[in-house]
This record gives sequence, C-alpha cells and structure tokens, in this order.
Amino acid sequence: MDYDPQQQQSYRERGGKKHKHAARKQKIGQQRVSVQKGYNFDNPLGPTAFNLNPKVAAALSYTLWWLTGLFFLIAERKNRFIRFHALQSILTFVVISIGWAIVHYVFSLPVIHLFGFFVLPALGFLVFLLWASLIVLALLGKSPRIPVLGHWAARMAGYPVVEHRRYRDRIEPGI
Repeated sequence: MDYDPQQQQSYRERGGKKHKHAARKQKIGQQRVSVQKGYNFDNPLGPTAFNLNPKVAAALSYTLWWLTGLFFLIAERKNRFIRFHALQSILTFVVISIGWAIVHYVFSLPVIHLFGFFVLPALGFLVFLLWASLIVLALLGKSPRIPVLGHWAARMAGYPVVEHRRYRDRIEPGI
C-alpha cells in the first residue's frame, strides 16, 4: 500500500473516533513506522494508557490510598501526570499508615489512653482533609507536592528537579 497524504485524517476529523487498527504498522517508503496504542492524544496533560481523562485517573489514584496508587503506577506507562499522583499516593499513604499504627500503639498504653481519646479523632480528621484535598486538586489538574514525599514522587515520575529557592543561587565551594 502506497502512502497517500489525502487518505490520512486526524483524530478530530474522524469525529473523535479511534481507528480500530491503531496499533498496526504502516509502511512509508522504505521506513517502517509503528503507531502506538493509547488514548487522549489531544489532551494537554499527554496521552494515557486508559480511556480516561488524565485528571480523573490521577484523582482515582488517591481513592483507596496506596492500593489504587500502586495500580495506576503499574498500569500507566505514558503519562507523567498520572504517574506522579500515583507515586505521591503510594508514598504519602504508606507513611501515614505506618505513622497511624505507631501513634495508635502509643496512645493505647494505659497511662496516656485518655489523651489519645482526643488526639486520634483530630489526626483522623486531618488525614481525611489531606486525602480529600489531594483528590480535588488532582481533578482540577494541579500537582500539589507534599513537602518531602512530593519531591521524591516528582523525581521518580520523571519531572525536572526544581531546587529549593533558598539554595538556588548558592555557589558550591570548589567548583
């Protein structure tokens, strides 16, 4: 089959429908070009492996704490926005789960049990607010970084590292 530029239609010209053979290889002259499978190529946040908006997939990565974060981290290979939110979900909620177990154990001791009766619900409410705000901000397309864990998640997701403003203009000795 010869290459005819008039036969090609863009994604929008076809009415938003994907070509059913998008993964097949096309031959252009002697070059072989593979067309990758994916969705949301027109989205400013990039293509995804799911037929979901990247904002929705990023918000879903927080829903069941680190479990859905792990699912989206394994399943999504293309979109850095979704991978960042999945990694931040895993790191944040693993740390919260470990911290919650330690705090719960400390406040279960007989001497400070009554103090824990007031502190544990307040901590639970703060964790709920963090969880809900991360979901809402991911739906809005924002990437809030939790101070230390968000920086690690951004580096692992492949975002460029932004140094802290305090150290940005510092000259390293010996250079």
